[in-house]
Amino acid sequence: MERIDPVLTDAAKAVGRVDPVLSGAADAIRRVDGVLDSVGKTFTGVDEVVAEAGERVQRVTQVLSGADGAVAQTAAILQRTDKAVTRAVDVLAGAGGIVDSADHLLAQTKGPLENVMPLLERVAESMDPREVDAAVLLIDKLPEVLTLVEQDVLPPDAPARHGRAGAARHAGAGRGPAQHGGRPS
Repeated sequence: MERIDPVLTDAAKAVGRVDPVLSGAADAIRRVDGVLDSVGKTFTGVDEVVAEAGERVQRVTQVLSGADGAVAQTAAILQRTDKAVTRAVDVLAGAGGIVDSADHLLAQTKGPLENVMPLLERVAESMDPREVDAAVLLIDKLPEVLTLVEQDVLPPDAPARHGRAGAARHAGAGRGPAQHGGRPS
């Protein structure tokens, strides 16, 4: 827009200068008639006035051509701006859906989290950082421990509670720990 305003101002000035040019051209024509009426005058002055009018018309034409270019550039800028606004509206609409989903999830978890918060606060206040590390390690090792318990401690016909170990045990049904070769190394 900053580049368009000066061009539009120049175009307005050029249009303002057109009236004097046209008025000057009309005066020149009147003078030509006067020169023709009075035989004693020379045509030199008329040629100069016509040349000056031609230069002014040429300058006005150039200014108007520049204004046409500025209008074309403005139209292109407005078209790109329209596309950017359309993309921004699409992005905002998508973000609105995400926000709605997040609001829904937060609303669903609010009640259970409020119920669990006192327990979590008590646990957090009473735990030492080493206990937290030990709990994380225990959770990491639970699948391994559960597999060992199912293979080596539970009887072969006990219901499986662990997906991988249960599937492995059902594949080798009837084999006890001794048939598995004891504990895995």
